[in-house]
Amino acid sequence: MSRGIHNKHDAFFRSLMSDIEVAKAFMRNFLPDELKAVVDLSGLKHVPSSYISEKMKQTYADVVFECPLLETHVGLLVHLCLLAEHKSTPYKFSNIQTGGYVFDAYRQQIKNKQDPLIPVIPIIYYHGEQEWVPPSIPELFDGAGKEVLSYIPSIRTIFHSLTEFSDDQLKQLGNGLLTSAMLAQKYSSRPDELLRRLGEIFSIVRSWNDRNQVFTLFVYLVTVVKEKDVELDEFLENIPRDMKSEVITLADRLLEEGREQGREEGRERSRIETIENMLRKGFGIDLICDIMKVSRDYVEYVRNDMDKKE
Repeated sequence: MSRGIHNKHDAFFRSLMSDIEVAKAFMRNFLPDELKAVVDLSGLKHVPSSYISEKMKQTYADVVFECPLLETHVGLLVHLCLLAEHKSTPYKFSNIQTGGYVFDAYRQQIKNKQDPLIPVIPIIYYHGEQEWVPPSIPELFDGAGKEVLSYIPSIRTIFHSLTEFSDDQLKQLGNGLLTSAMLAQKYSSRPDELLRRLGEIFSIVRSWNDRNQVFTLFVYLVTVVKEKDVELDEFLENIPRDMKSEVITLADRLLEEGREQGREEGRERSRIETIENMLRKGFGIDLICDIMKVSRDYVEYVRNDMDKKE
């Protein structure tokens, strides 16, 4: 899966979880019972930080929440770290990456002089099409006896795969936006199935008050079907009549943004080709900068890239 497609899923995931009521609904449905018994989800709030390293950005998007514990643990907090796994091909060593994430979180707390440390609980939400359960860290050491395995660290994660849930189960989540979003993600790689469910998805979210979040869902759906070469007319046929004008306006806007992006990319390609030709003809960098109104760094970048290609 390309980084561009990653960005689409990342933006949708982060926007969805920016709504604290949606986040609470997610936690109510997907936290294990033993945790729900001790956390006070009414106090759930976003923490404006991420523990994702540059390398892990190729695998995960994360949203971090702070949550107080109930009366028996007054004053104590936990960090619920929701990691969206967006690899198209599941990764065998995913739990080792998650372990790195958790220890990065603790290192950051130590750096910030947090004492005592706040427990970090990783929740992996996988929305790929292929069925998958990541093996635990000890399971990666095939053949090692218990004497050796007792020295192997084990990171416990909460794991949920969208492939586990039927449509009926998703409709029982108790939050229309969360249900619509998860149905959209579940069928994002199967345009025919997605089209068949569009009417239902839009009907579920029709009465959602936050139109910005509904707009985000519209953007996600239009972007998905565009990538799958679905005709806009076919897409619109499956949308409830009273929502069509809103979606058509959005689609027109996205198409114009796409055209403008294409025009800008064309201008950029032309600029680069002109600079390459000037470099081949022996123009000096300062002269190129003056004629093309670009920086020396830009010309150096074009020259280095040209050298690699040639």
